[in-house]
Order: sequence, then C-alpha cells, then structure tokens
Amino acid sequence: MATSDDETRDLAASLHTYLKPLRLTGLTAVQATRLVTYETVCWADEQGWKVAYEVWGRITRPSKNGPMRARLDLVCTRPAKQPAVAIEIDRDGKTWSLQKLQAEAAAGRVALWVRWHGHTQAEIPDAVGLVDIHDTADYQRPRRTPRKLPALGSPSAQRNPEEGTVEPLFSAPRRPDPPVLPSPDAIEAARTPAGGFTRAQLAAWGVAWPPPKGWKKELTDRWHAAQTELRDA
Repeated sequence: MATSDDETRDLAASLHTYLKPLRLTGLTAVQATRLVTYETVCWADEQGWKVAYEVWGRITRPSKNGPMRARLDLVCTRPAKQPAVAIEIDRDGKTWSLQKLQAEAAAGRVALWVRWHGHTQAEIPDAVGLVDIHDTADYQRPRRTPRKLPALGSPSAQRNPEEGTVEPLFSAPRRPDPPVLPSPDAIEAARTPAGGFTRAQLAAWGVAWPPPKGWKKELTDRWHAAQTELRDA
C-alpha cells in the first residue's frame, strides 16, 4: 500500500501536536535529542505501532572507509499492511537526513523529519513531513556542561523538564540476573528483518530506551574485555 502526501501531512501534524508541550531549556544537545526521541517513541506506541531503532536505510554515501549505508533513527511498523513510518530526529537541518527520508518516501514509506532547533535552506518536498518544534522547545545552548544528575523520570516529568538531567548509558536491570552480554556477531544477528533492533532485545542486553549513541561500541568493548579476562584467568 503506497502512502500519500495527505497521510504524511496528517501524521506530521499529529506528531507535532504531541511534541509541542516539550521544553528543552537547560538541556544539552544530547539530552534534548534523547528526550525528543523518547517522546516520539511514546507517540508511536500510542498509535499501536512497533518501533525499531537504528534501521538500515535505502541509500549510501561515500566515506573515507568506503560506501556508508544510511541508518534511520526510527522505523515504525503499522498493522493492516499500512506503509511503515520512517523518522529522523535532528537538532537542525541535516541534508543527509533529508536525503535518507526522500529515499524512504520514494520507496512508499511515510517519511517524517523531526527538528527541534535551527533551520535548513534546503527545500522540503511534500513527500517528507516536517515536524518543527524549535519555536516552542525553547532550546538554548548551555554555557557550561551541567553536572551529572539522576536519570530522566516519569514520562509526565519528561514532557515538562525544569532542569537538565543525564540519563545513564545503560539502564539498571529490573531483575536479579545481569543483562546478557552479546558478542558482536550476536548483535548483528539480532537485527529485525527491517535492519533495526527491538526495545525488548535492547532491554535483554541492558540498554536503555531509546538507545544512546555508542551503545553497540560499549557492548562490544565489554564483550572483548570479558573474553580477555577469561583468557587470563
């Protein structure tokens, strides 16, 4: 089932309404991105969609290490054979994000671009739904790095934060057994057919949701350290 520009505009308007109450004052750029991502996932959950993070995209771009395949921040799978929803979340207007979303829209997915600060000079086609909250988010670059504070609290508290917080890279386990420590091969093998990772799988590895930047490297480094300890024991 192909998507339409009207559907894209409707979903963009719905997500904009959901994110508009967010206030990002006092947060760092990383914290703001994580909070906007969290609320976007909550919005998708309320629609009854399945959300995968860091999903392979359809295009590549050159890099010093060769062609680099695009990765999408979020891809939401919808029921009844409805087209999936591809979402990019940025502080400002990244041309690469727009190119990724245009490719997804051309393939029949709904493409949404969430921006919480700044503008872009590029023309945004009707096939990409812009969700721009920079006017209401009130983000201001911190003058200095804030102290590390407790993890973000409840969803209601996150929608109206009064001060900056830093969420830990990995969530504390809710059970006595420690999280599974996967090998690099096991991480790649756990990708969904769409190329991403489910919330349940990340939780089994002890990774917070939404997963922070660098989570795979952190798991890989831990696994290699554990193998070294076993060899030296």
